[in-house]
Order: sequence, then C-alpha cells, then structure tokens
Amino acid sequence: MDKPGTIHAAVKKAHERHAAIKAYIPGPAERFARLPVVAECATSGLPAASLGKEGATKGIPRSAVTCAKRSTNKSGWERIRGALGVITAEDGRRLRLAPQPDYLEDLGLDWHAVIHADGNGFGQVFLNFQKYIPGGENAYDNRTYVRKLRQFSDGLDACTQRAFRTALEMMARRWKQTGRDYLPVVPIILGGDDLTVVCDGTYAVQLARDYLRAFETEAAKLWEEIELVRVLGGPQRFSACAGVAIIKPHYPFYAAYELSEQLLKSAKAVKKHAPDCSALDYHILYDASGSELKEIRDKLYTDEGTTRLYARPYVVTPPADIGASAWAKPRRIDDLARRIRAMRERNEEGRRKLPNSTLHELREGLFLGKIAANARLDLAKGRHAGALAALRCEDGLYFKKNGSEEATDPAVTPFLDALDLMDFWAEEKKEKPS
Repeated sequence: MDKPGTIHAAVKKAHERHAAIKAYIPGPAERFARLPVVAECATSGLPAASLGKEGATKGIPRSAVTCAKRSTNKSGWERIRGALGVITAEDGRRLRLAPQPDYLEDLGLDWHAVIHADGNGFGQVFLNFQKYIPGGENAYDNRTYVRKLRQFSDGLDACTQRAFRTALEMMARRWKQTGRDYLPVVPIILGGDDLTVVCDGTYAVQLARDYLRAFETEAAKLWEEIELVRVLGGPQRFSACAGVAIIKPHYPFYAAYELSEQLLKSAKAVKKHAPDCSALDYHILYDASGSELKEIRDKLYTDEGTTRLYARPYVVTPPADIGASAWAKPRRIDDLARRIRAMRERNEEGRRKLPNSTLHELREGLFLGKIAANARLDLAKGRHAGALAALRCEDGLYFKKNGSEEATDPAVTPFLDALDLMDFWAEEKKEKPS
C-alpha cells in the first residue's frame, strides 16, 4: 500500500493518469491524414511538410516531426560526443563517431544496420522504486526517496554511456580501417536504458553483443553504489535486449527502425525463459518486399509447422550466469560464433574446409524437412566429418526438443542463423569458445 502524501504515490498517480489520457489519443491514421495526397517523409514515413534546403537533404521530403528533431540535432550530438569521449584505434589514432548517416554512405558500405536496445524490467523498478530502498516502505522520507531515485536514474544513464563506449572500443579493434578518422557508427539515442544507433551492418551484431555484455557489467554495480536491495519478483541482475536490422544503405530509416523494434520484442522472449539474461535478435533484409518480422518468419517452418528453421533470439549473458534454463543453454551467442568460425575455417592451402556447395546443399535440405536435412548431413560426413562436427547439435542439425520443457514446441535449427551471419561477423583474434 502506497503511503498517501509521498512522492512515490504522486509519481504513481501521474503514470496512471498518463495511461488514461494516452488511451484517448487518436491513432496515427487520424492524426496524420493523407488526403489530399501528400509526399511521404524520407526518414519517418509521416506526411511531408517541407523539402530539405541544404546539404545532403536538399530536395528531400521531410515531415514536421523530422524538421523539429533536426533543429536540435547539433546539441544532442554534442551531448553524446561529450559523454563518450575519445575512442582510440589499435594504432593509437583518435577516432570520432560519424555525426550523420550520410558519412556512412561516403564510406561506400554495402550494408547498414539499425540497432535498438532497451533495458529489461527498468520500468517496473521505477514504478515500484520504494521497494528497493533499504528498510522497506516505512524506512524513507520524500527527500530520501528523491535522492535515491535521482542517483539511480543518473547511474543508469552513466551505465548506458560507459557500456556503449566499451562496445565502440572493441569495434575499433576489429574494424577494417579505411583511412578515415571516424568509426562507421551514428548514435541516434543514448540515454536512460535506451540505445539506438545506425552503423556498418558488417559489425552490427557484434557491436550489439558487446554493448549488452558491457551493460550487464556496468549495471551490476548499481546495487551496491546506490545501496538498493533485491526484492522477490524483481530483477536479481540488470540486463537488456537488442534488435539488429541489417539493411541496404538506401532502405528507409523508419522502416528499418520498425523492424529493429520488432526484433527487440522478439529478443525480450528471453524474459520468459531466463528472466535475468540479456539477448539479441537480428535479421538481414535482402528483399525489401516484406519487412514485417512475423510475415518473414512464418515462412521459415517445415514439416507442417513442427520444425522451425531459426533458433533466434540468442542469449548474450556469459554462460556462468545463464543458470539452468533449458531454453537458454543451446542459444548462447558464443556457440553461434563457434558455428560461424567452423563455416569459414580454411585449410593449409587457404581453401574453406566446408565449401559453399556443401553449405548450400545443407541449406536446401532444411527446406525439405528435418529428415531430409539430417540425411544430407550424414551424407556430407564422409567428406567433411571434422569440419561438420562443430555444426552438429543433439539431433543432427536440430536442437533436441527445442531446448524447451514444452513437448509441443517445434524442433529448431541454428544452422541457418550461422549461415546468414557468415559475411556479417568480423574475425575476433581474442575470442575463445566458452
């Protein structure tokens, strides 16, 4: 029971009032009418209000929302740059972040990516913050509550910034230098437990993984630094999830962002199986004809819906902290990296141990059903037994019982996940299998 007259009671009432008002707001179709016909904003998908007048945006349709955001772009960028500081390359060069997505196009990148990351369960922590103050609900006054809440909010903001900086430093070590003095990363949002960036698609999944792991490490310090207590039903370890949409350079940003949001929601399925773990989901959009994640993945079932051709999302939390989750254990991102390395491994003559022809034969087999796919795996063993060992699961190319307690769950395979990511995973010299 919330004590009347407290700051917490007022905050809770404000949230309830906000939710009630939000329910009465008209939907986007009513608020952003398209009749008479108007051009579509190139970045937001909203009705255009004007055309860009200078630089790379000249003549490009822009919505009123986009124009308002661009007016504060400089101050926001300065804040982010100041928070992150200087990123140093392996050769000692000082690297800047690309301030605009246009800079990525100057690099001639074949792929871009939108990463959208969000913390797990922080909304509930803020709504029930009185429970996390030592001594229980009667052990604090309004001043103590406000002080602790501010410390937690500022600490969370700092955790996100430090974690992103750590991920950028790791990216700087693996990025293939092009002579430019900036990393191919454009931060869009960096604050609270939220992160949104546009970056080189070739390094995006690793950047997201490194960020999530660094976020876990940084956020773990908040418990002691702010003297919070862990409560039953609340998070025992702070975590986050990310969605990574890998797209072609001229694909509309708003559509890529929507896809990354859908992928983030998919990654948050980890909360059902391993509540205190971080996870990510990704998709490489080769065909722009359909960008709805459900529509795309509904096509990746065989055997009348009893077999699924992807295992995503993947758990990023280090193996020692995953716990006993049968769902999470086979979905470790380190195992995904091991499969990618096996597919790319070369012999002494510089040839791939697993030729493209073999990988594509196995891929085709997946779409013929589980029995056919495992039969092709058995046939390939005679020629590539050693190289294929790293790709085998408990049931050929499939997880046994989907790594789940549910007997009705479909069988799933991580093979296609690794094959899709082969060309989007940079070599990591110091990476060791778990």
